[in-house]
Amino acid sequence: MRLSHVLQLLAGAKVNDVTPQKTTALHVAASHDRAAICTALLDEHVDYDAVDEALNNGKDTEQW
Repeated sequence: MRLSHVLQLLAGAKVNDVTPQKTTALHVAASHDRAAICTALLDEHVDYDAVDEALNNGKDTEQW
């Protein structure tokens, strides 16, 4: 996740927005081993059960 995305989160971005493939910020952060960002998303009440096109949730993609 890029710094600009983190700054958007801090500025009030919607943490549960999804891409056309239904990927969430938690999917991306978890798949890139960004534990601090995952924690920040969870603190903002991200939907950790949201599934992407492959039916994976954040826990399925986690590296952390």
